Amino acid sequence: MKYSLFNEIVDARNTELLPFPNPTTGKIYLYQGSEEIEIIDLLDSFGKQAKSMNYNKNIIGLIEIDLGDSPPGTYFLRLLIRNEVRVTKILKF
Repeated sequence: MKYSLFNEIVDARNTELLPFPNPTTGKIYLYQGSEEIEIIDLLDSFGKQAKSMNYNKNIIGLIEIDLGDSPPGTYFLRLLIRNEVRVTKILKF
């Protein structure tokens, strides 16, 4: 399994998967595009799982993640895509 961290450095492969708006006060969105996201995990700043979501591999479109019930802080969005784990930082106010 391959791991990659994306937040500051953006290449063409990652632009579809950047969450927006970031920072947020509630909901964030991911445009799945051609990527096949299998699992989305939301981790708190200590690495503890805050939420886990499973998605159908064939769904292509906008994914909504509601952080409204989560306290303000730093979170990490962990995506499993074709045996590759990608992680990006989310700030919630």
